Amino acid sequence: MNVLKLTALFGLALCFWACNNENFSISAKKTVIFDFESSEDAGWTGGVAEYAALTPPDSIKLSIQRDTLPTGLDTTKHALHVYSRNIGTSQFTYIKKQVGGLTPGNTYSVILEIDLATNYPQNTPAGMSVLLKAGASLVEPVTSTDLKFNLSKGVGESDGTQMVSIGNISNGTARSGFVIVNKQNFSKPVSVVSDKNGAIWLCVGIESGYKGPTSLYFDRIKATISQ
Repeated sequence: MNVLKLTALFGLALCFWACNNENFSISAKKTVIFDFESSEDAGWTGGVAEYAALTPPDSIKLSIQRDTLPTGLDTTKHALHVYSRNIGTSQFTYIKKQVGGLTPGNTYSVILEIDLATNYPQNTPAGMSVLLKAGASLVEPVTSTDLKFNLSKGVGESDGTQMVSIGNISNGTARSGFVIVNKQNFSKPVSVVSDKNGAIWLCVGIESGYKGPTSLYFDRIKATISQ
């Protein structure tokens, strides 16, 4: 058998193995999409951090729940509705979801694409001073006892090592009314190491410098996790 035939057979064998080996395909790349049309996508939870210590927690009125899109959009579709009130100078509201099926202890690059329904006009205090952060981590995102957020997310428009800034929450127009805008971190993917069970945590945050309520609908969150 000549060299060309051997090379061809080897290539076919490698392709067959790769296509039929789940660990190979999963460890190289995993794409997860949450469109919240199914109740199975409602497993996102979250919390609030970095608000003034004297702020009564009940006054924040945090709510994270699957809901229909608001009036003005397709109300037959569902989204993850996140609501919170900032009664101080700053506040960080976040949502999180654990994703498994990765190779334990491997380093991955994570890109998040978010379709967000927002009604805050551009060049307004809410539209400009409420920022989105997105990223991933080995450990679960939580609020510490001193109200600090445990991931590196940067301050304001700056990036952290675990979460990066992906713009403000304005609807891109001069008028109020819900518009679905796309936010993503294509140009600055986040690096994360999977845990011993092959899992990581996805996290999206709302960093508010606006005193007042923030109500946003996450219509779709897509995570591309590449080795």
